[in-house]
Amino acid sequence: MDPSNLSNVSNITANVSNLSNGPSGTTISDVLAPLTNAISPFTDIIMTQPGVNDTVSFSLTYLQDMPYNILVKGDVAALVLAMILFYLAISFVNFFAKYLLSVVKNLMILTIIGAAFYTVVDFFLKGLGPNPDPLYIVFGIVGIAVGFIAVLIAIYFVLFHTHKGVKEHKQRKAGILPPSPPQKVPLKPPAIKDFLSVQGIKKGKHTLTTMLIYILIAEFGVFSSVTVSAPSVPVGIGLLVAFFLGVSVYIFRTYPHPIESLKLLLVASVVGFFLSVILGAYWASIPMELVLSPQYFVESTLVAFLTGIALSLFMAGKELQEE
Repeated sequence: MDPSNLSNVSNITANVSNLSNGPSGTTISDVLAPLTNAISPFTDIIMTQPGVNDTVSFSLTYLQDMPYNILVKGDVAALVLAMILFYLAISFVNFFAKYLLSVVKNLMILTIIGAAFYTVVDFFLKGLGPNPDPLYIVFGIVGIAVGFIAVLIAIYFVLFHTHKGVKEHKQRKAGILPPSPPQKVPLKPPAIKDFLSVQGIKKGKHTLTTMLIYILIAEFGVFSSVTVSAPSVPVGIGLLVAFFLGVSVYIFRTYPHPIESLKLLLVASVVGFFLSVILGAYWASIPMELVLSPQYFVESTLVAFLTGIALSLFMAGKELQEE
């Protein structure tokens, strides 16, 4: 391959993104252009080394074809490599043991939050015209700010739980048992100050604060993307009822203090509904008369509401039971 063709590696994202430019022609790639230009010399140096690009291409192709080579062709070498990779994966699981599931869950949340944040920023930049609506700018800035905070929190939780897992693994290996967890006590109804508390976040726990932040960025993300809504009002109502019935059953069967958990769910639902109405009307430009009518159940407002609540519950899990 001609090395000159590899000098555009850092511009691939910009070229793809420019295919879907909005009216203003401004994309995230334009904003990140200085960064991509800064790192392009380093990527050029790496990718233009003799054999590097061919090696990377061969390795990726080999991994993609590995199942076919093993099952159909009976490739013993591929089988050996697959077993080694499987062993390494099991070793990784054993290394983190207790906290692996928590790390994976937080990585999944980071992926969701990151995708929602990207969608909001892209939607905002594409919607900027010569004379943008001031309200649109305000909501866009708020959405980007909240999304940025949510991404930072998600990254912090991934690093926190990864570090915690490594630390406890070393303690077990050295014969030092980690301190026993504190005795769980029933939650009291949250006070107003609990909404702004960051003590739980510092301890690596998802609190009502992060729950509400994730609801907001999730709803921003839904309204900033293309989604599938319920085909009719009865179907939308049925989905809403089924969702909350399922959530209630899950809470009562899983959580040690279900009543207090339902109170937190009620708070999150009220806030989520209010946000879905406001964002639907002023960010997604859905007429207010539709948002405040039964049409709410067939617009993206219901999808945003359910997505926000689902993400917040997936994020929080049983940690809402802990002080």
